[in-house]
Amino acid sequence: MSALVYFSQGIGGLASQPLFFYLKETLGLPPSTLMYLGSVTTIPWMIKPLYGWISDTFPLWGYRRKSYMIASGLLSASTAAFLGIIPVLSLVPLYAVLVLDSLGGAIKDVAVDGIMVEEGQRLGLTGRIQAIQWGSLTLASVVTGLAGGYIAERFDYHLGFKLVALFPAMVACLTLFYDEKPAPVSAQPVSMKEVLKNRQLLLSMLFLFLLWFSPSFGVPISFKMRDELHFSKLYMGFLGTLGSAFSILGAVWYWRVSRRIDLKKWLTLSTVVSALSTFAYLYLTKTSILLYTLLFGIANMATQLIIMDFCARICPKGKEATTFALIMSVLNFGTFMSGIAGGKLYDWVGYHWLVIISGVTTLLCLLLIPHLELASKSPVAALGFRCEQGEERGGGVS
Repeated sequence: MSALVYFSQGIGGLASQPLFFYLKETLGLPPSTLMYLGSVTTIPWMIKPLYGWISDTFPLWGYRRKSYMIASGLLSASTAAFLGIIPVLSLVPLYAVLVLDSLGGAIKDVAVDGIMVEEGQRLGLTGRIQAIQWGSLTLASVVTGLAGGYIAERFDYHLGFKLVALFPAMVACLTLFYDEKPAPVSAQPVSMKEVLKNRQLLLSMLFLFLLWFSPSFGVPISFKMRDELHFSKLYMGFLGTLGSAFSILGAVWYWRVSRRIDLKKWLTLSTVVSALSTFAYLYLTKTSILLYTLLFGIANMATQLIIMDFCARICPKGKEATTFALIMSVLNFGTFMSGIAGGKLYDWVGYHWLVIISGVTTLLCLLLIPHLELASKSPVAALGFRCEQGEERGGGVS
């Protein structure tokens, strides 16, 4: 079920590529505007703790996860179908519907992540489940890289959304067969105060926010590839496919080593690599972009998975969806601010200084890593939680 939900998220690229070219080349929007608009669609993902709290506290039709996945799947399917059918929408209603589609995706993501944390902690497989989830999302990106580019080249975003609508509808249908034990209505709502009193959790979220906050320059790169290097839409889609294919190698690697990884050393190394890969984009040629796509695809997936696994393992029992959603909302808020900061800095200082500032911001995250109480191999034990056979033991964080 987790794999299908994440694959459904990744398949959204069938519409996002054609939509990007529609906004850029049909409406003539500049990079900064596209970054601002892209940030707007992340707003529903920044309030994920609300969905997690509701899911943990108030079972819908007797279920904490299943019912919410069905309802959100139908919402996403409806909004995507609407965008695929309606011929023309002005910018404001277009993005209003995209925000609704994003809302459905966020709720569905919270529900399936709640399942991931519950089952992963019980079986000691959070890292492996995360690898499967993100591997599925990346596999979808492999499909959408070329297919999205082809749709952008030959058709428009309407066809993309029509195809995308099929997948959340499929999730809603298949979730009917998910065997979840009914849960009674909670007598006492999950307390966010209890979740937030964990100081190491707060410090970890600060580190994650700063890591995700580095100003974004993805849209300007797309403009440079299209306008200066004269990449075709299809070749840009091919690069996306290639990067996703190599990312799967990072997911396979982490699936193999997730139980014995040295977390603190990896966080330090991955932060340095992230900064160096950022600086690399100061030099853009057709050859360099191809090399970046291959090398950084593997490294970025490995970094993503170690952080996601770390986040999953520190969630306390009974508050899985709430805590994991809170951490993810911090990351999504970092992404939101990254887009806003990137758009502003691009207008103020231009592309090269934007890349430099983004790389330096990433390096500054190294200052926090020595203060994270991380064990050499077990992120769970590092924060005082030891999960075995579904039991939570230990004394929390000092």
